[in-house]
Amino acid sequence: MIDKKKVKRPLNIFFAVFILMQPFLDTIFLYSDTVISYFGFSPSTIFRFTTVGVMLGVIFLLEQVPVKAKIMTSVYLGITILYFIAHHLAASKFVLSNGKQMAYSFFNEFFYMCRLILPVILIFITYYIGISLKSIFRLVVCVSLIMSSIIIVSNLLCVSLDSYTNETIKANIFAWFANGYQVNGFNGLASKGFFYFANQIAAIFIMLFPIVFLEIIREKSVWAGVALVAQSIAMIMLGTKISTFGALLSIAFCLITYLFFVIIRKEKWNWITPAASLIVIVLCVVLIPHSPAMFRLNVHNNTVQLQNSQKTEPSQVPSTASSSAASSGAADNNKDADCENIEPDDLPGFSEKEKKLQYIEENYKRLKINEKFILEAYPYKLDPEFWYAILQEPAANRLNNRFLEISMVQRAKELGGSSVHTLLGISYTKMVSFFNIERDIVSQYYSMGIVGVILFLGPIILLFLVALYLLFRKFQNNFNLTNTLLISSLGIVLIAGFISGNTLDNLFVTILMAVICGGLCKSLWEKPE
Repeated sequence: MIDKKKVKRPLNIFFAVFILMQPFLDTIFLYSDTVISYFGFSPSTIFRFTTVGVMLGVIFLLEQVPVKAKIMTSVYLGITILYFIAHHLAASKFVLSNGKQMAYSFFNEFFYMCRLILPVILIFITYYIGISLKSIFRLVVCVSLIMSSIIIVSNLLCVSLDSYTNETIKANIFAWFANGYQVNGFNGLASKGFFYFANQIAAIFIMLFPIVFLEIIREKSVWAGVALVAQSIAMIMLGTKISTFGALLSIAFCLITYLFFVIIRKEKWNWITPAASLIVIVLCVVLIPHSPAMFRLNVHNNTVQLQNSQKTEPSQVPSTASSSAASSGAADNNKDADCENIEPDDLPGFSEKEKKLQYIEENYKRLKINEKFILEAYPYKLDPEFWYAILQEPAANRLNNRFLEISMVQRAKELGGSSVHTLLGISYTKMVSFFNIERDIVSQYYSMGIVGVILFLGPIILLFLVALYLLFRKFQNNFNLTNTLLISSLGIVLIAGFISGNTLDNLFVTILMAVICGGLCKSLWEKPE
């Protein structure tokens, strides 16, 4: 066994370096096809798992870590292995009779489970490794500054990647106030620096926001104030709805919370907090109306209004009949028929399936169905009944990618699933054979089942609920600004994951989330520093 006092400093340095490296490990260069084909995985993934594994091994060897905690962690890992065996057996039997091919990989499925386990393990590491709450807050501020600097500088130099296309942006922030959107169109003005996914960066930013704000209050830190302002600019530059409107909502929530504790709980006042808050609010008011997120939202709303003004009926009879009876019956009146609106059920000589196939083929483009879904992910010829029903949906649903993603996977579960798959899931790899659902918890429900959600996301959600309970249960001791903003940070990222997806299974997000969760545990259960 190892004495914690002898290795505390090296362990803390090792842990700190690991956290500070996270922004650099999530750059797109480490996820290129060339790099992944060479290593089999991204080097970032290999490094993250290896580092967490080393830290976990050291924690298990520390004398000061309670045996009960080690046993509970070991039991948890054992249960996950048993779950995975049952999950694999259930997923192997999930097939569709309509010919839809679904890839399945034992190795990739196991790797996905490990991604979901990692934050739970890292909470255990963060709590027992000996790093102070003060150091955790400083690390968060540093990560925020690193990420914000990358996005802002690359935007100003016009070398950033566009948040939606992965191509280099066409203009910087100053073009928002000129004719940038008219010249460059829908894409090309939202910047994500050199990061891999914009949605994950947005989730990280709104998760870190309350912690950076808290550091201004706790340490009266000018650097934290600079970090908050820089992060707000970067969030708006990022161009997602979560990051853009999240900046305004976050500063409003944090400032109101701070004023409540100053007025009601007599927290100390410092000038840096209101000054930084005022600057952020002014930036939001000036930048958001001209931001890429607002432009995209206006385009989307206009498209929905235009689609709502159209009928979902086909504009004309299909030009190519599927049967000779239909061809001969319409030959003499072809010109007049082209001008009529005829429901599929009225088409003569067609079987029910043929009618719906013709209807879909003639109308999916007009009704703006994403071709990646209807032609590639789940071809309409395999299930015309499903896609015919989708075409009858309101425009807001037809244009909503998340609605279509969930609908396709739900349909697959209806056709090939059973109560076993409800409990154990259809598998992540088979789910993404349709499309990756961009809504956490829902995605894990279909891929890993109810048991998987409880096992992997349950500990995080349970910690949030317990912390919320203790905040009010032990009011005098726990109801303070630190605990309130820490709990808010965790709650925000859970909500962001449910709204935007691909968050609670992304290592960059979950590693930082686990560190904040570890800090929350320290704040609630350890004696004040």
